[in-house]
Amino acid sequence: MTHKTNLLIVGGGIIGTAIAEYMSKRGLKVTLLEKNALGQGCTKASAGYIFLQTKKPGIHLELAKNSISMFENYPDSVKNRIGYRSGGGLLLIENEEQLSIMTKVVSQLKNQGVSVEIINQNKLKTIQPSIKDKAIAATYCTNDRYINPLSYLAYLKEEAEYSGVDLREGVTVYNFISEGEYISAVETDHGKFIADYIIITAGYESKRLAGLIGIRIPLKPLKGQFSEYITNGSIISIPTLESRYLANKFGYNVSLDSIDPDVLFLGCSLGIVQQDNMVYISTTREICDTDLVVQPTAKATKVMLENAKKFFSLDNITWFITRAGIRPISSDGLPIISKTRIHNLLLATGHGGDGISLAPMTAVVICELLENKLESSLEKSLSVNRFE
Repeated sequence: MTHKTNLLIVGGGIIGTAIAEYMSKRGLKVTLLEKNALGQGCTKASAGYIFLQTKKPGIHLELAKNSISMFENYPDSVKNRIGYRSGGGLLLIENEEQLSIMTKVVSQLKNQGVSVEIINQNKLKTIQPSIKDKAIAATYCTNDRYINPLSYLAYLKEEAEYSGVDLREGVTVYNFISEGEYISAVETDHGKFIADYIIITAGYESKRLAGLIGIRIPLKPLKGQFSEYITNGSIISIPTLESRYLANKFGYNVSLDSIDPDVLFLGCSLGIVQQDNMVYISTTREICDTDLVVQPTAKATKVMLENAKKFFSLDNITWFITRAGIRPISSDGLPIISKTRIHNLLLATGHGGDGISLAPMTAVVICELLENKLESSLEKSLSVNRFE
């Protein structure tokens, strides 16, 4: 059987579903193909932080700012449904070395209009009363937000279906039929699909799929894990990360001598947030094989918990589940949202751990690429051609 559509999206994580929802509301006939169930790749293991203070100044930060503006425009009923929180965020500082580095980072972010400051331990304890003395200070950013990733995905799915998107789960793409520099059909185990435009949004799997048509995407896979715990009390008042990871991200060399070897091996960095009676503890950034057999591990669960206990008393929590997913990281850290040499093929991948925070703006960028309206310097910066 042959199916025809205006826009065919291959990959049903948060990026693909956000694009489907956005483009369908602009009047296009949209079909989305997902080989498993929606959100069962990287999205299911996303922690949900929409932080500005973790974004490097430049394109990454500007995309995140615009995404937050789009989230802010949702009505309160939608914000409540998707677990959207606008109370700011913390990055914990545990020694003088980190404090010196984060003072420089805060200065950079302030120059870009981010509302962030260094707060001392006393003020930190007024914002996050359960914090231990291990944290000597923190950065506090009032622009930071949080969202429940699976609730957000469910909302996008419902909106997409209401707008007429043909969502097809359990469909595997195995070939692209090309005529010159144009894809004439997409072959799947559920028949052929013909589309005016095709967008590959399949996370790390995008690398293999694009390779079928001769497009090289320099992605590397990082395994990320996070755990959910049940609690009867109020432990975490505001979403919290630790600054060690961010200092490295901004290019500063942080001493690792005092860091537990298991923490280093797993790329573990604290992320903790509470929503109702659930406490979410993350995260790992594990270099992994490319076979994409992704299972959570007891070791990662233990290391993430022990790392969190350095900063918080967590005796009154009960483990519920640990989730794992593969994060697609581009070689320069920026997402790939791009046209290709194939005239009707676009890419939206390489978001790393920022898929949730950049999903709304990724949909906008894709739309502007299709309409030839994207500002040229941004198009160049996000293009897959930048790696040639």
